[in-house]
Amino acid sequence: MKSLLTFIFMAMCTIGGHSQETATHLEEGTVVILANPNGENYKHIDFPKKNIIMKKGAIADFNNLVGTKLIIKDYKATNDHNQVASLMRQDGKPFFRFFSSVDANIERAIESGELKVYLE
Repeated sequence: MKSLLTFIFMAMCTIGGHSQETATHLEEGTVVILANPNGENYKHIDFPKKNIIMKKGAIADFNNLVGTKLIIKDYKATNDHNQVASLMRQDGKPFFRFFSSVDANIERAIESGELKVYLE
């Protein structure tokens, strides 16, 4: 009897965990906030490499971008059904003085915590 109750409890926890998947369907024009990366670099946001930024004469400091509000622009279709979009700064400034936009895998960036949806 004890093992049956344990089995039922474990089954309910497993089913409940899978039903809480969140789908992020964001529209063009939605504002998101850039957060800290999990590691040293952003994995799901396609920023230029540090050496390319430095060759153009800018300082490659990603810490200054944390907390920046970004606007989602053009969506691009991928083969694996991910939402890849172009991100621009809300204040209109370019990234590192030369790059007007960056591409990002929106779903994976939000799941990993690199991007957060801005709620007014």
